[in-house]
Amino acid sequence: MLTRRSSGTPQKRGAPQLYVKQHKGHHMTDDANSDWYRRLSEKRALPLRCPIAAIDKCPRYFLSLRHSAKANALSVEIGLDATEELRQKWAASEPFVIEDNTVASYSGRDGHLSGVSGFCPEVAAQIFGEYCSELRAFPDSDATLSYNAELDDKKAGPNDPCRRWMVYSPKHFSECSEFSLYSNLSVSARTKPKSRKGITPRLRYQILARDSYRCVYCGATGETAVLHVDHKVSVADGGTDEPENLVTACERCNLGKGAKSAT
Repeated sequence: MLTRRSSGTPQKRGAPQLYVKQHKGHHMTDDANSDWYRRLSEKRALPLRCPIAAIDKCPRYFLSLRHSAKANALSVEIGLDATEELRQKWAASEPFVIEDNTVASYSGRDGHLSGVSGFCPEVAAQIFGEYCSELRAFPDSDATLSYNAELDDKKAGPNDPCRRWMVYSPKHFSECSEFSLYSNLSVSARTKPKSRKGITPRLRYQILARDSYRCVYCGATGETAVLHVDHKVSVADGGTDEPENLVTACERCNLGKGAKSAT
């Protein structure tokens, strides 16, 4: 979990330690570029790009793109009518909807975009070429020299992203909670029987939150796997959509179990 910091000039000492924490799960010399992103997608048997990276499919993508447009970082325009329509769409999906203050962008002294926070990694990549949820540039040359000196002490490689960015948090779309939530909704909408009401977005969120976004079968989390909501007693065996019959399951366990009831 990233810790939000104020938008003021950060303290120079101790930043590399914070950086290392943000690289949890990623080797420090890895660049979050298109090759890195593609390798993770292939390793996880997923599409090369996020299938819900669209303003009408994911609220985080929508807010990230809107911040980018406001900062003139991308040549996109989202009209007021479209913005209000999308706000109403996502508000109807509560408690999934994310607030504006969870997605932020920062401008440097020259007025250009110097960093983002809580961003969709695919939008960040369009701006910076880096698939990250959080990026912050160094505030000045003194900070760059100071941080790089500490990285030298830590034997960091010459091409380590820490040398280019004060804050650098790589993220693959499969690690986004929105992917687990919304991609499953689109799949279930195509496959669920018409006679069933199905699992509502609110109920899906409640089950994932209740289980702490962790697979009950193998313990995998949303950081390493795509999470589904599974029926302990399958629908084919008469199982219902009541909360006590629903559990969080990673894609591997869910697909491995198939339509059978959990034993």
